[in-house]
Amino acid sequence: ITSNDSLLLYLNNTIAVLLELLRKLVDPTDERLEALVRISSAKVKNLSLFTEESEEAEAFRAKLADCGTLYEMCKVLLNTFVESYPSSDEGFIKAFLDRVLEFNTTYGTNVTSFLRWWDEKRGKFFLPEHSSTVDAVKILTMHKAKGLAFKVVFAPFLREEIFRLKGSRWIISS
Repeated sequence: ITSNDSLLLYLNNTIAVLLELLRKLVDPTDERLEALVRISSAKVKNLSLFTEESEEAEAFRAKLADCGTLYEMCKVLLNTFVESYPSSDEGFIKAFLDRVLEFNTTYGTNVTSFLRWWDEKRGKFFLPEHSSTVDAVKILTMHKAKGLAFKVVFAPFLREEIFRLKGSRWIISS
């Protein structure tokens, strides 16, 4: 089921994890990521790379340092730490990376600046409704749905005496 709120990028679990990974880069003592992992279904691996001193942790830090853009850094974080995510999150990830690229192109690669920018604007970033990656029932008001060509429309609590259209096929059930 989709609604405007369900299409907000920041409400997606994988995006929330990715943002907390960025916050963890800025402040390795930040524990919001661990809290998010405990209360959600997120599957995160290798968190010790932020705090431990090992060859693997050094290699990870070197890989991050080699990232030329914030966009590349987000991809490295996603591949390194997110063990798995639902296929329905693909569209959210692509839309998020588009926003990262937008920031990267305009403002540069500073992670702290990006997080501040994101926190200010996050309520404006949606998964495009026409996305083919979302296969779901759409919940719309009659006003918003007016004029759209849907094959099937459910109108709960609709009574025949309230809404009559000539030439339309209506199935009224009690």
